[in-house]
Amino acid sequence: MTQLRTNHSQRLEIALKFMIKNFHREISLDEVANCVGITKFSLCRSFRRELKTTPINWLWRYRTYVSAEIIWNYPHHRLVPIMNSCGFKHAAHFSRIFKTTLNMRPSAFKATVKKSRNLPQHASRPNPTGISVDILQKALHKTMETLI
Repeated sequence: MTQLRTNHSQRLEIALKFMIKNFHREISLDEVANCVGITKFSLCRSFRRELKTTPINWLWRYRTYVSAEIIWNYPHHRLVPIMNSCGFKHAAHFSRIFKTTLNMRPSAFKATVKKSRNLPQHASRPNPTGISVDILQKALHKTMETLI
């Protein structure tokens, strides 16, 4: 039984590492399961047993934490590039998941961050086309410290 639990934990760890590495792009359950070498049904069962959630919900929550970290550290960046760099493709979906996870819409979170730092609400926005790799890596590192 101990060996079986170890195998589940190892598989789950492989799946999580894959999802963290690829969170910025579209990921299917089949892709994660293939990476681990199990069926998508076994993957879902392992997530439910160990993490009390589904793989997709875990991924959405992870993406939300990373996006919140970027907003916290760079509140003058626009939300659409942050959303896209974190793997969300639709603003409505991003907003709904963000609110479900953090009990606040992304725009309200951003406004709260600006207000708490006494920043102007409409300051110039750096890099309007996207989020730099450096900013994304810093957010990932900070998010991993929080989750571990």
